[in-house]
Amino acid sequence: MEVIQKKIEMPMHENLRHLSSVFLDIETDGLGHRNKIVIMGLIFYPPNSPYGEVYQLFNDDGQSEKDILIKTKALFEYYNTQFIITFNGNAFDLPFINARYKHFNLNYVLSKKLHLDIYRLAQQHKAQLNLEKYTLKHVEAFLGIHRDDTISGKESIILYETYLENKSAQLKAVILLHNLDDILNMVPLCQLLDYLSTDPLMFHFPVFQVVNQLWYLTSYHFSKDDLTLTLSTHLWQKDLQFQVTRNGYAITQTLDSLEIKMSIKHFKGPQGVITAINAPLIWDIPLTSESITSYLVKHEEHVYHKRIIDNLQKLIDDVFE
Repeated sequence: MEVIQKKIEMPMHENLRHLSSVFLDIETDGLGHRNKIVIMGLIFYPPNSPYGEVYQLFNDDGQSEKDILIKTKALFEYYNTQFIITFNGNAFDLPFINARYKHFNLNYVLSKKLHLDIYRLAQQHKAQLNLEKYTLKHVEAFLGIHRDDTISGKESIILYETYLENKSAQLKAVILLHNLDDILNMVPLCQLLDYLSTDPLMFHFPVFQVVNQLWYLTSYHFSKDDLTLTLSTHLWQKDLQFQVTRNGYAITQTLDSLEIKMSIKHFKGPQGVITAINAPLIWDIPLTSESITSYLVKHEEHVYHKRIIDNLQKLIDDVFE
């Protein structure tokens, strides 16, 4: 494996600046999950940094894919990566990478839930963008982004096969440039967010530490009896799977997700229905007129996000202290 590394000065989009993020794009020698990774292209952005750290992990001998995967995991951990940004990574890059981790029995996954797929975002907002096509080069053209490479992904596969035979420095440069332009151009591609009506909260993930691992709250929903919260991570470890069930709550880890269910109670009053965490069942704390404020998480359709986070943190502290 050859590691090509350099620092770039390109501003991160303001909606993403607070996160520890990575732009990711892979080149492979075929589209099936039995094919190999040729290049892992990565740009890591620490929170609020004007600089990005570029890494291209190149399978220069055709035998270094496992080393590339191990190095990728190490880099994600080194930069404490919270968020992945790709173009069509939801359908291709992430499933391919996770399949290759599984192939090598490496207990690691990259979470789709902590991920912005620019291609998918563009597809979801066709009415606003009204583009002829939604390929990477069409979206780049829409935003006025220039690229230097002239080959396609299919051509890159053919060139790589030839490179393995003759180790041509010129072919290597062409293959690496194709991947480099893909990851570099994704940084300004985030300007697409300025054209779309997106929820600004979609990039703000409260963080919790569970079993010496960082987890991020990515979604929650209310049902009749429970508040179900889903936390996600990129640092999943197979040997840390667990399940905890007690009165009033249940915690289950599956793959890269941690699902926590907390019992809730509903009360009808003159101002409508309010919903509170079932503190008497979970913590043996009575819900009085004074105490209920701390556990009140919903009033009609208005959700009190901070109280949800505070009660989740209290439960995690109690269970995993």
